[in-house]
This record gives sequence, structure tokens and C-alpha cells, in this order.
Amino acid sequence: MFFRIILLVVGLALSLGSRLSPGVRSQLSRDMIFVLESLNGVSRSFVIRGRRISSHSGVSADAECTLRFRTSAIGARIFLAKDAIGQLITGFGSLDVECKTGSPVNPIATF
Repeated sequence: MFFRIILLVVGLALSLGSRLSPGVRSQLSRDMIFVLESLNGVSRSFVIRGRRISSHSGVSADAECTLRFRTSAIGARIFLAKDAIGQLITGFGSLDVECKTGSPVNPIATF
């Protein structure tokens, strides 16, 4: 439940940022869909279209990138960590986090 709330707040913050901040809008250079999800059923899709971000619950079938956490507790722990990037890299190494792309492109280059 906690991970679901975190993803909802992240979606709202990104949506507001893309509408109110020219700095955020300038970073949104192309349209894409990405998904953050856990294997125990918590998921949220983020849609970048026309330099705006929107989000909805569930998994989008045409996502370009899916970041999948083994459990929602692991996802919440990584999102709330002070060194979130370090925790994410560690998660890739321990297979707690998995990145799937819809194309044969390097997943890190997707963002």
C-alpha cells in the first residue's frame, strides 16, 4: 500500500512539474510511456506526450521501458533512500530490480 501511495505522489508531482515548470518541460524532449511496477501487483504508468506528463494506475501495453521491483517493499525502500541511485544499481545487481525495454536499446539510454 505504501509503494502505491509513493507512486501516486510521484505521478502527481511530475504532472504538476510538467505543467508549471519550464525547466521540467525543457527536459521532456520526446513522447514515451514508462511503467514502474512490483511483482506483487502495484504498478503505475507514466505517459510523456507533448512535453507533459500524466500517470494512471496499471500497466500500459505499449510501454517503452518497465522498471520492475521484486516486491513493493523493495520499491518503497529504494524510492525513499538517501542514495536512491546507488540502491537502484545495487538492486540491478541483486536482481531485486529489473528493467525491460520494448526495443533493443540500452535501458539506461531510454531516459
